[in-house]
Order: sequence, then structure tokens, then C-alpha cells
Amino acid sequence: MSIVQKFQQALELQFSAKGVNAPRLNSGASLDAFSAIESLIQEPLPLAFKELYEFADGQSAEDEPAFLGDGFMSLQQITQQLQFSWSLVKPTNRQISDPERSEQLIRAIIAFYTSKAPKGKLFGLKKAWYKMEFSCGDGSFGGPYLYETETTSSKERTILKIDFTDYQKITPTIQALKKLEESSFNWDELEFVLFENGHYTVERKDYNLNDPGNFSSVPEGAVKRIYFHYKWLPLFEDFGGNYIGIDLDPDTAGQKGQVIVFGRDEEVLTVLAPSLDAFFDKVLADLNSGSSVLLQSERHVHDLLRKL
Repeated sequence: MSIVQKFQQALELQFSAKGVNAPRLNSGASLDAFSAIESLIQEPLPLAFKELYEFADGQSAEDEPAFLGDGFMSLQQITQQLQFSWSLVKPTNRQISDPERSEQLIRAIIAFYTSKAPKGKLFGLKKAWYKMEFSCGDGSFGGPYLYETETTSSKERTILKIDFTDYQKITPTIQALKKLEESSFNWDELEFVLFENGHYTVERKDYNLNDPGNFSSVPEGAVKRIYFHYKWLPLFEDFGGNYIGIDLDPDTAGQKGQVIVFGRDEEVLTVLAPSLDAFFDKVLADLNSGSSVLLQSERHVHDLLRKL
């Protein structure tokens, strides 16, 4: 059986068991549609993947999830996920490529926060605060916290309330700075300390998402112990940031093309099958068994697949 026939049979078996029609699938993708993903994974797509997506480019977003509670992702959704994975890759030698332009944008961010701070006495010539701390990123904001005097502790500091609509005014500046420094530094968040005399410090921080200590691999050494990887090709999603996909860059004990579970909540990175063909074989064997594990809908399908 071809990969398409196996997928179609899996759909038929799971939805006939429910007594309902299978969800609608999108029209197949053209060959040109694969080029964006191939540029992101930096190699040709697996033939089984292309065969499946030439048949159907994901599913209708309005219908029930197509694969055992997981949605069948479109190429556009896959591209977006891979772009996010790339955003976690940091340059080896990090530097600020255009310091003058970066400084202009940083001062614009500081000016925004300063304008929201309370004014002091003497017609605002003396500030009503000693120090301000805040963080910001592309769509994220922390603080700002005001310290009234040099001796004010973190427990005594106050938070400065800024309306969401005001944050929208400074967001394009933050995004412009992130884009400017993306190829040379690629930080996730900026942390500012601003003093009443105008002096400031800014640190470019990373989210600690890929600490290997947070993850395990099953089998051991088969899957790289990281959060996301631009060579992990997602096919099915649980709509909570977790995926079933093809691993094109396995760890030392793994096999290229193995099917794995990964994502935001998947700390146990598990190999489900050595290939996409073998994965569908395993799924079909269960669905045809008469006592299917995968149709136990009260459990998350990723946990059920681990049991096979």
C-alpha cells in the first residue's frame, strides 16, 4: 500500500468506528509549494512526505481533527512552525551588526517608557523615581518596576501600569530592533535598567528553552534533547504546541526519517516508528485489531501512541 492509501485507511477506520464522516481534506499541494519548506530544512523533503501532501495539503480547519484527535497540518502551518524553530537557533559569534541604528531604536524604547513614568516636583525637572526596570520582546512585556529611592528594595518597588493600546505604539520599534539584530545576535528579550539621571543598561537575553536537562529520549540517544528543531518536520498537531513529525536530524542512536513526538509539553521525546510508512503500519495494525488502544479517546493520542 502507498503512504496515501495507508493514511486514507487510517481515516476511514477511526471515523467509521465513531459512525461519522471523515473530515474534509484540502486539495493537494503543487511541487512548487514544497520549496519554502525545503529551504527551511536545508535539504529535499522525504518522498513519503511529498506523496502525502501531493494528495492533500492538510485538512479543513472547520472540521474535526483528522488524525486521532490531532489536526493534519497544512504546508503553511508547517512553514510557520519551522520558522519558529529557526528563531531558537542562535548565531555562534554574536555581535551587534549596526550599533548606531540599534542605539537609535533602544533610545526610542527608553523614551517611550520614560514618558509613561510619573513626573516629579519642580515642573518635572526632578523625577519622582530613582530607577526603572523593565523587559520587552516581540509581543512580550515585563514591568516596568519603579524604585523610589536608591535604597528601595524589590519588595518595595511599585509597578507602572501601561495600557495595552500604548504598548502597541512601541511594539513596531521593538520588532524593528529584533529584525535588525536577528541574523547577528537573535536575542529573545531585552532587559533594561534605567536611572533617573538618564544612564541605562540593556541586556539581550535568551529564553532557556533548549536545556538538555529538561528532556529525555526514548530510546536513549535516539532524539536530540531540545525543545524544537528546524529539521523536525511536523505533520500532526494537538493544538497545544505539541506535534507528531519526521526527524531529519536524529541523535547518535536514532535513524533519519524516524517519526517522533515533540513540542511544548513533550519532555519525553519518543520515537514512534523508524519511518512514516512504518508509523502508519503500526497505527493501522492497532485500528484493525478489534481492541484498539488508539480509539480510547479519554487519553491524549501521543500517550496512546507511546504504548504501541
